[in-house]
Amino acid sequence: MKDRPSRVLGSARWRLVLVCLTINGSILAGIALRNPEYLFDFRLNDSPDALHYIQLGRNLLLEGEYSRVDGPPFPPDFLRTPVYPVLAGSLDLATGPIGIYLTQVALQIGAILMLFRLAAIFFGRRAAVWAGLLVATDLMWATYNFSALTEPLYVFLTLAALAVLLPRLLPPGRVLANRPAALTDLLAGTLLALATLTRPGGLYLPVVLAVAGLWWLGRRAGWRLGVRAAALLLLPSVLLVGGWIVRNQRQFGVAGLTSVEAVGTVYMAGAGAYQLHHGVDRPTAQRMIATEFELPTLLEAQNPWLSELGIAEIDARLRGAAPEVLARYPSDLVLSSLLGLVKGSLSHNVPSLAGLHARAWTAPGLGGLVRLRGAAFGRLFSNHPALIVAFLWQVGHSLATLALALLGLIAALRSAASRPAALTLLLAVAYLAVGMALFGVDAYYRSRMPLLPILFLFAGVGASALLARWRPSGA
Repeated sequence: MKDRPSRVLGSARWRLVLVCLTINGSILAGIALRNPEYLFDFRLNDSPDALHYIQLGRNLLLEGEYSRVDGPPFPPDFLRTPVYPVLAGSLDLATGPIGIYLTQVALQIGAILMLFRLAAIFFGRRAAVWAGLLVATDLMWATYNFSALTEPLYVFLTLAALAVLLPRLLPPGRVLANRPAALTDLLAGTLLALATLTRPGGLYLPVVLAVAGLWWLGRRAGWRLGVRAAALLLLPSVLLVGGWIVRNQRQFGVAGLTSVEAVGTVYMAGAGAYQLHHGVDRPTAQRMIATEFELPTLLEAQNPWLSELGIAEIDARLRGAAPEVLARYPSDLVLSSLLGLVKGSLSHNVPSLAGLHARAWTAPGLGGLVRLRGAAFGRLFSNHPALIVAFLWQVGHSLATLALALLGLIAALRSAASRPAALTLLLAVAYLAVGMALFGVDAYYRSRMPLLPILFLFAGVGASALLARWRPSGA
């Protein structure tokens, strides 16, 4: 089926933007009516991470100190990377937190436009419309926009890098970029480096994409060209991310990007295995690990000024203990990781939406609903009707996305023209999914945010493939 004229594509794009604005505007209107103080005081964010990001930016801009402590002596920070704090702190100082939230709505709209274009290039108009519609109607994403957290910016930067980079993998004769190939690779690499400095969990994604690009471009145009493209893609990360690592080495004596990797390996991935093996909650599992291996507690690891140990010693102890912690209960670690994938893929943020609108939320328990337990349905229907609809919407949206994405992946891999891009995106999803899995049994919706654009792209292809079977090709 041939695509319709570009003016029709443009019309579809802006209808999707209107849908996105309507959903985000409804959430914003509810906050303005029921909880207006939230829009002007960042301290009302319910996530400690959000408070840290804004405090870091404010301290850097007002005090010249990169610290998340709200008063002197401002101990320097090793936990958070700088891009999002600078953005969030700047916006908070200029407009209050409402500027952060509106910016993140704009980032979601940008994601729709980029994903639409990317899907249209590789998979056609119908896939582009469905992919964009899934982004526009993701109530979890829209709710997330009203928290001062890194993922909306990370998703935008990563998707922008893919939108720049993937057209390089089009078949000969279909290359669209007018800019020189070297500039394309450098631009994509810069976006990925900024994404890494926004959310350090994406540290190795540039390497994954560089290897994929090396393979496909090397096979098509020669290995010399492939190596040059991979090197240019990685160069910004070497300079920008490497520069932050040098800062940490000089300031803390640790040649690392952040303490998140060491802390997460021990107190997230490792704790998940302990939770299952001992039948305890996460805080208890974390305390057990700290005691058994004589480690700084999670609180001390994340806030080293509370410990008598220096940052370098804390980091060294955690990294030294990590292999043994992970190896303690290997079967439970595997099960915890698998449960993390499932829970992270289906988790919702209706409690956050309820809090934004100053309403109470009684969790029904998804397991009880699946088992058709009457008590679970009773808890569900005790909530405000709008929250019940939001819950069903979010869970249904997640299930539909996963099912369609699987179909779309199969369809994309069957086409020789789209196979290089599809396999590259599959590698990116696999890498990002590892982060969700290692969060363990308590993984939640935040863990899947980085995967969403790619899942929506494949889901758009899947929806398009289904419609193609049910409707005439000229419909």
